[in-house]
Amino acid sequence: KVVVLINCALGGEVNEVEKKLATQSRRSHELLRHIDVIASVFKMDGTFVSMNVSGEKYYWKQGKDFERPSSDSVSETSAEEFAMSLERIYRTCLWENEGQLNDLQKKVNSLKLGDDTIEVEVKKVMRKRDVGEVWHKLQFTPLLDPVEGFP
Repeated sequence: KVVVLINCALGGEVNEVEKKLATQSRRSHELLRHIDVIASVFKMDGTFVSMNVSGEKYYWKQGKDFERPSSDSVSETSAEEFAMSLERIYRTCLWENEGQLNDLQKKVNSLKLGDDTIEVEVKKVMRKRDVGEVWHKLQFTPLLDPVEGFP
């Protein structure tokens, strides 16, 4: 479902409904940025679009394990390897076998708007700071990007 908000203020003044929607939108945005659930948006080709604070902390602020490399300290190839992408999410998981990953990738790549969410629970690669096993429930939900409109 896509909701399009049109500025319907009269005489350049913001009406009360518009104010409430804008306020709720800002609050929702800030809430989602800081929940303990990692939320990420990728294009259908796996290109990274956006991630909330929990995702940034998990993938980019964990010491040497998943840190973003600085451009002057690594080669272009190495920088690409560390760039956030759906492929990078896959690489941080321990799959039972290559077939399990391949099957998931085929399903995810074939998702279309309106399809059901795909869910899979998978053990994550251990990082130095992890005390025990880390499991993530990966959920792949097709949606429209509210900014650019791509699926």
